[in-house]
Formats: sequence, C-alpha cells, structure tokens
Amino acid sequence: MKWLELQDSPIKGYLSHSQIFKWMTCRLAFYYRYVQKIRTALPAKVILGLAYHRAMEAAYKVKARDKWYADIGPDAFATDFDSAKTRTEINWNEPKATVRKQGLGLVKLYGKQIAPTVPITDETHIEKAMETEIAGVKVKGYVDLISDDHILVDHKTSARRKKAADLQDDLQTSIYEYGMVKEGLPIAGRAWHSAVRLKKPVVEVLAVPSAKEGFATLEKIIAGVSLDMRTGNFYPSGFPKNCGWCDYKDKGCEVWRGRVSASAPEIARIDGGGE
Repeated sequence: MKWLELQDSPIKGYLSHSQIFKWMTCRLAFYYRYVQKIRTALPAKVILGLAYHRAMEAAYKVKARDKWYADIGPDAFATDFDSAKTRTEINWNEPKATVRKQGLGLVKLYGKQIAPTVPITDETHIEKAMETEIAGVKVKGYVDLISDDHILVDHKTSARRKKAADLQDDLQTSIYEYGMVKEGLPIAGRAWHSAVRLKKPVVEVLAVPSAKEGFATLEKIIAGVSLDMRTGNFYPSGFPKNCGWCDYKDKGCEVWRGRVSASAPEIARIDGGGE
C-alpha cells in the first residue's frame, strides 16, 4: 500500500517534524494518529507548552516593532491557556491551577532573563513558515524565531533540564535550518530557549553551531523515512519504554495489551489505509 501517493493521504503531500518523529518512535502510533486519525486528549503539559509558545510569539512580535513589554507575554499565555478547553479535549493529569501558575511564572522569568538578550527587529522571522524539499520529500513547519544575529531559536518547555548535546542531534531544528538555508537565510547556529518546570523554575539558552555539516545525513534520514512509509508496514516500536508515554496505549493498542509482540512486525502489518 503506497498511501503516500493516495489522493486522501493523511499527510496531504507533505511531512512535518511531528509526523517524522512519530514514525521514527512507533509506526503503529503513527498509523493511529495519521491514518486512522484518532485524536487523544492533550495532557496538561502540552496545554502549557502551546500557551507558552503563543506568549513568546505575541511578546516577540511587539518587541520586533518596539520593545519587550512585561505584560504582553503573560496576558497571551493566560488567554490561550484559559481558552484551550474550547479547542481540544484535555486530560488534566495535573492540577489546572498549578500548571497555569507554573506557565505564567516561566513566561515572566523568560521576559526578565532571556528576552532582553535576543536581538530581533524583523517580525516576519517570528513563527516563520518553513516549506522545503528534502531528498524529494516536501517538509513543512514553523520556526519559532530567527534572531538578528542569525540564531534559529526553538522554544521548549519541559520538566527536566535539557543538554546541548541533545540539541546537536535534534531533528526538528536541523530540518528548520535546512529549510531556512535553502530559502537563502544565513543561519549561524541553533538554540533551545528552554523553560523548565522545576521546584525553582529555570529558563536557559542551550546553543550549538550550524547543522550544515549534517545536512547529508538529514537527507538520508528523510529519504529513508519516506521509503519506509511507502511499504505500508505500521509495526510497533521495538522499545517498550516508548509505550509508557504513548497516547494510544489505552486506545486499543495490541502491543500494550500484550496480544502482539513488538518483535514480530509482520503480525502488525495493516493494509488498506484504515479508512
């Protein structure tokens, strides 16, 4: 089944980083999400992350025209966070009030510690749409920020501190840099602006040089993913640790139930696109 070529392909002729990551993590989870189009309730941390990104976008767009105002980010966060229930189903697996307070605190801390150090005067370089072709595959996404000193920034929220070594091999920012370079934008390096939900909140910048030297490897990865997708083999992850945080473990996943072995991909082959 070459569902990438179908008129009603779930990826609509292109891939995103989220789709690629889901495929590489577990093909069966990819099948549930992008072929069967089963949506799951978003956990509290995702709602926080989405609202945090909206806050960064709003505050930086004003800064590009004028300056960073202390109230714009928190106001944007609160509005997005409070209205999330009207847009999606939410699994409040953490106390809503606590998560809201944490998010507001991180936005305010970022505004004090990191925002003043970021040069930005071009509003079009905030939430910049990216569309490129890698190894013959169309890939789309949105770049959080490209600073005036040519640093590609990705905002992150997490419960644990990240490491620069993880950014060095990060697929998402590598894809975005690839697209920006093809568009003619000079990229000097990549950075995670990381907001960490610890008992004592932390916001920090992790930076690495340009990923240009790894572009050939990136092309091979995307080409391999595209080729694999055309086989129609949606077998489950071979790494059981992925199952613990998978959105679909309680949605009828045969592996989670113990009825299908992750080491027997031929059993999990799914034909016909699930439509």
